[in-house]
This record gives sequence, structure tokens and C-alpha cells, in this order.
Amino acid sequence: MLEYVTAMDEIWNLIQGNPYLADHWQFQDWGAQAAQYYKYGWTGKVGNYGLRDDTFQFRFNLKSVNADGTYTLELVFPYSNLPATEGIKETVNEDWDVAQYKIDFIWHRRAMQALTRDSSQINPEMPFASRDFAGKWKFAMDNLTCGLDVNGNPIAVDNSWRNKGKFLAQWSLATKAQYPEFAEACLALREPSVIVDAEVSAAAPGYPTQEYSSANDPCPTDEVVLTFLPVRNSATGDYEIPQNTILCNGMQIFHPAIVEPDTLADLVVQLNANLAVMGTWAVSGANITLTGAVCSTVNIPWTIA
Repeated sequence: MLEYVTAMDEIWNLIQGNPYLADHWQFQDWGAQAAQYYKYGWTGKVGNYGLRDDTFQFRFNLKSVNADGTYTLELVFPYSNLPATEGIKETVNEDWDVAQYKIDFIWHRRAMQALTRDSSQINPEMPFASRDFAGKWKFAMDNLTCGLDVNGNPIAVDNSWRNKGKFLAQWSLATKAQYPEFAEACLALREPSVIVDAEVSAAAPGYPTQEYSSANDPCPTDEVVLTFLPVRNSATGDYEIPQNTILCNGMQIFHPAIVEPDTLADLVVQLNANLAVMGTWAVSGANITLTGAVCSTVNIPWTIA
């Protein structure tokens, strides 16, 4: 089974948050596979994909739109460091919670191979304890000191009861590509979490006005309507838009070219046929409108010459 690796809030949206999946479950899907969830670190299942939580997902903000039409994204880290009483400490980076873009992975277990160093003894006649480079913790009770004396020599610790020690572990890891075609990285816009941190005020808030109605607030009825002034190509007299050039919130939309519409009505027909996912296109006088737009800003580069 392929894995879909994403953040926990997106996993919730795919399962509990998606009403269209409510009647698509089959009881036999949970039989033998349910026991494998813990083994493979899965959080759920959608179709042929096992869902795995990426706790520290790669997230980015748009840094700049370059002159050649490419974009520069800046990596945002989930934690930042602050000074502590001794050394430094980490704190949650709020910018990571509201970052604009993310990378999700479609992953297969055989895409990459994890390798550890071989630490077996060189000669069977020298059976020394093998070092484990896979991060296996051990409790070391030898060569303990409690600092240095006035001459700079280590002060030995009495460990006759063998109850003093420290935990040690070693890592030496590498990765090797096996079938990289089994793995895909998907860069996508994010929907920031609806849960936000609220600061606790030291002052008492008093007794606020309360309302106990169980009725939901009415949904807004106003739809977003964007208006555009079409521009004709001076050479052909048509309203033309080159392929894959329309921008939604600054991001490229993939669409076929809009060619040879000599009237606004013909232009709207082609837009609704090829770009209905953006909303409903209509003629409004000398302009065209986009109603119910999923984008807050839309840029249409008309071919003018």
C-alpha cells in the first residue's frame, strides 16, 4: 500500500472532515489491515493510501516572484531557539503554523533504503562487544568522574553498587535510493489551522454577556465577484489568453489556451468550459465577471499584439 504523508490536520480533513467519504467505508477494509496501523505508523486509510502523520512537515512562505516567472520559497522551521538559564531552549514558531505552502509525500517503503554501519568484530577470535550505530541506548557505568581536583585530575566516583551511570547511544545512518520513482513530493497551498493560541490575561475578564442558543449563525450570502476588462489582440481582434498563464493568488493555473473568441459571449463560453473550477464566468456590459471565485486575486495576461 502506498503512503500519503501529510500533517495531522490534513489527515483529519481527508477522513472525519470529508462528508463524501462517510459512505465509502467497508467493514472488511479494517480486518487484517487494522493490525498493521501501529506497525507502519499509519493514522488512517483513504482508498489505496495509508495516511501517515508528518509531525514536522516541510512548510514555506512565498519570498518573491522572479522576473522569469519562477517563484522563490523560504523554508519555515517548526521551532526556533531562545536563550535559557543555561544554553538555549526551543519554542514553537508561530510562523510555521500559518505558513502558506507545504510539501506532502506519496511514499512507498521501497523508495529509499536506510543503512547502518556494520560493527561486527573483525576476527571471530576477538569477540568484543559490538557497537550499535542504530541509536540503541545503553546504561554506561564505567569511567565515571565527578569533576576535576585542584591539579586538574579527574575525581573517581565510587560505583561499587553499580547504580551510577549515564545513558549513551550512537547513530551512524545513511540512505540509498532503491526505487525513487515510487515516491512523489507534492507542493501545495495550505489551509491554516482554525485553532489558534489565546493569550491568558492576568486581569479578571469580569462577567461577560452570555448567550445559550444552540442555533448556528446564518451563512453569509454575499459571493465574491471579480470583474475584468477584456483586451483584444490588436492583430486578430480576438480575446486571447495564452496557455497556463492565468494566476490565482500569484500561483500558476494550468489551462488550455483561449483562442479565437471574437465576442464576449464566446469568451465566457470558453472560460466556463476550461476554468469552471475557478467559479462562474459571465458577461457584464463591456466586462466579464467571475462569481464564487476560489481566489482572492486573479491575474489574466491578455494577448494584446
